[in-house]
This record gives sequence, C-alpha cells and structure tokens, in this order.
Amino acid sequence: MPAAGPVVSLVTDAAAGKAATHGLEKLTAAFDAKVTGVVKSVSAAATQMQVTSQSMSAIAEQTSQQASTVSAAWICEDKALASLASVGQGRGVALSAERGSQTAMGLCPR
Repeated sequence: MPAAGPVVSLVTDAAAGKAATHGLEKLTAAFDAKVTGVVKSVSAAATQMQVTSQSMSAIAEQTSQQASTVSAAWICEDKALASLASVGQGRGVALSAERGSQTAMGLCPR
C-alpha cells in the first residue's frame, strides 16, 4: 500500500491557505470599514468648519460695519461739541445750544 503522507499534506496546506486568505479578507474588510468611517467623519467636520467659517466671516463683516458707524458717530459728536463750545463762548446757553444743534445737524447727517 502506498503512503498517504504527501496527499494529506497537500490537503492540509490548501485548507490552511484558504483559512489564511479568509482571515486576510476579514481584516481587509474591517480596515476598509474603519477608514471609510474616518473619511466620512473628517468630511463632515470639514463641511461644518466651512459653514462655521462663513458664519464667522459674516459676523466679522457686520461687526466691522457697526464699528465704522460708531466711530463716525463719535467723530461727529466731537465736531458737534467743538461747535457748541465755539458758539457758546461769551453768549447765553440757550443761544449756544440752538446754534450748536444746528451746526451738529449739518455735521452729522441722519
């Protein structure tokens, strides 16, 4: 009777190779799923950051406009007060206030 050693060895090697291939396929699928999850998370975070950035940019623009308005108002008020001071020198307070407010209205358009 011939020996069965080499045939059993081939079957065992084939089964081991098949098991190794299956194991690698499982690892590859798990790795792919994890990488896909990370890519989706990063993509969502990038989208949210872009939305936040656009919102912050709009708020900064609005703040800049408001700061310009306030600055212009302060400059106008300073000019109006200077006009009141120059009109009021040596005259009554009522006349000074009336002329000063007229001058201020000319300096500070509404």
